[in-house]
Amino acid sequence: MSFTLLKGSCPVCSGTRRDCRQSNQTGLIFCFAHEANPANYIFRGQDKIGFGMWQSSCDAQAFSDEIRAERRREFLANEAMRKQQQILNQLSSRERDRHYREILSQLSLSSEHYMHLRNDRGFTSQQIVARGYRSVSQWQKVAGLFPSNLPGLLPYGSLNVGGSGILCPVRDLEGLIVALRLRLDDSSQGRYRWLTSATKKNPEGATPHLDGELPLAVYEPDVYAGKGIWMTEGLEMKPALTCDRLSAPVLGGGKWSGSPKKAKQSIEYLSHKYGTKLLIFCPDAGDVINTDGVPGRWLGEIKFFESLGYQCRVAWWQQITKEDSDIDELEDYSIVQFITPEQFKATIERFQIGTHVMNGIIHKPKRVNSLISSPVKQLV
Repeated sequence: MSFTLLKGSCPVCSGTRRDCRQSNQTGLIFCFAHEANPANYIFRGQDKIGFGMWQSSCDAQAFSDEIRAERRREFLANEAMRKQQQILNQLSSRERDRHYREILSQLSLSSEHYMHLRNDRGFTSQQIVARGYRSVSQWQKVAGLFPSNLPGLLPYGSLNVGGSGILCPVRDLEGLIVALRLRLDDSSQGRYRWLTSATKKNPEGATPHLDGELPLAVYEPDVYAGKGIWMTEGLEMKPALTCDRLSAPVLGGGKWSGSPKKAKQSIEYLSHKYGTKLLIFCPDAGDVINTDGVPGRWLGEIKFFESLGYQCRVAWWQQITKEDSDIDELEDYSIVQFITPEQFKATIERFQIGTHVMNGIIHKPKRVNSLISSPVKQLV
């Protein structure tokens, strides 16, 4: 290690000693003044001879920033390698579809789950059959040989389901079942789960990702009623019911920009097939007063699709708090109106400011109609 002798110009001891030196490699200053306490310098310990080693605060910050940047570069490089390996190891969409259909053929729907779908959610019997819902119990066993890279499969022929619930197939734009979602009966730790083979014991297990992105759910009506393409939260029952009740195509997701290639492909397919560039976003009840970033996420998703050249509107039926209905819970769709993204943003700001909490109860402001325009029936 080479040094520069400071010869009375040491910033640590202000030149009181003549033997101070600075490393040309690290920039550390070596000073024998043990009583020194200089500003803007950080003590890093002593060398073998007894010299105190000091680092300037600016160098320390630059070093810290560089370390963080280097760690970030390493993380991104490792993530890129992991994603590429994941893509190389994945089953194709058609292979997934074939194996998932075989698994679903072994399962049935319990009477309890059927009654939930029929009476609580509002599906018809025909819709329940068409959607392919199935009941599963914890660590559900399946018979037969399946590839180890089928997401959701565990060793010894079990599905990675931590509790009983309803399996919901996720279909892509070709109608292929590319993933399975689980609606848990017990929602104490969240209601929905992806079926994945990645676990604590096997973190490299197959995940539902395809080409590095999570799948999106495409729902198409038997007869198109001409009201654009609807965009809802979730990939399971909410988009399915919205499609059936409005006779409109639905792209389920909520975080579409997180799967940008899948989102672009799916929306291009639906737009071309149904001859529309109109996208209708359906915020859930209570989203406009949410303070955890949900309103901003909706605006971000709208901006993402606008950048792809689509006309975006927001479905609004005064769904201000959780006590109001979600899009799949409405009984009268004639009350649904469209607002522009700018009006939606203004609505968010108005309700965020006007909402307050008293004794743990949310008190919402008076309902606002002045921003609302374009009923759904006028956009056919």
